[in-house]
Amino acid sequence: MSAEGQLYNAALFASSQGRAIADLFESTSSHGPSFDTGLHLPHADLALEYLSIVASLRTPTHFSAVKGHLFKLMRPGFAREHDLRDRLGRLRGVDLQMYVEIAQEMKRRMDRDAAAALAAREEIDPASGIKVLPHWLAQPYIRPLPEAAATKGKFSFSF
Repeated sequence: MSAEGQLYNAALFASSQGRAIADLFESTSSHGPSFDTGLHLPHADLALEYLSIVASLRTPTHFSAVKGHLFKLMRPGFAREHDLRDRLGRLRGVDLQMYVEIAQEMKRRMDRDAAAALAAREEIDPASGIKVLPHWLAQPYIRPLPEAAATKGKFSFSF
């Protein structure tokens, strides 16, 4: 049941002692520690790490799988950066470097947005009551409730 969540945030199961992982990403990313990111790491950094792993494998990874993983990892950024989303969607490449270039450009843009938002305040999503994470961080995909459940205000099961 956790597989889909893992695709959207590869640090999902990093333990509290794995905080060193987050510190590593914070030290290499241009945004500072002013956001309470927990283990929601910058998604472009996760994508670049994933691509370096794919490049190091002896067995080739099919590019459709690479593309699918990148769409999930960088989903929050693609919601704003439509040109990068479309560029990735059009790729039919046999060269991993084309995927790396998209992830690097996403990283540049997300670092730019993070630097511009250092003074931003914390937001709470009124529909879910969950803290809204900045779009440059990996985050869960929360599926909306079915319409019937939303109108009743609760979700019910029938057997």
